[in-house]
Amino acid sequence: MIRIGRQEEYKVFQNIYISKKSEFIALYERRRVGKPSLIRSFLNESNCTFQMTGSANATLAQQLLNLNGSR
Repeated sequence: MIRIGRQEEYKVFQNIYISKKSEFIALYERRRVGKPSLIRSFLNESNCTFQMTGSANATLAQQLLNLNGSR
């Protein structure tokens, strides 16, 4: 389901998803416009099985432990 007004972002995501090289997306926008929702809907459509969201006010060590799945 492509969100209304998000077709361009979806095209960018699709091009990066099918790319043969390693890519990085920095998605920034004003607050409360649905950035996580946009990303989740694209990943769900793409059958992606890995998602990670950082924790607010966490140290680098804590973020890395969360990424690793350790507690």
